[in-house]
Amino acid sequence: MANVQVGDWITALHYEAGDDTTLLSTYTYQVTGITDSDTLTVKYITDDDGAESALGDDSPCDLNSGGGSSGSPENAPHKFTRDLGSAFEMFVE
Repeated sequence: MANVQVGDWITALHYEAGDDTTLLSTYTYQVTGITDSDTLTVKYITDDDGAESALGDDSPCDLNSGGGSSGSPENAPHKFTRDLGSAFEMFVE
């Protein structure tokens, strides 16, 4: 998390515990604060299951990768991205 900044976006795929083929929802959060090198404050933005129904706000720490089991699920990896805005677009083809 060394390069994470306030305003960055977080995406995590939430699967059924113990089943990495059943995608429950894709969650999006935004970083709103940085406490220290391993603690972020994030804001829930949305989640989408592809069927126009959302599971609702859930802690990023509670999202499953599909690994493990229902009694001992593995946490989903989180992808961090940065929106550089329209000023940066003139440099991209």
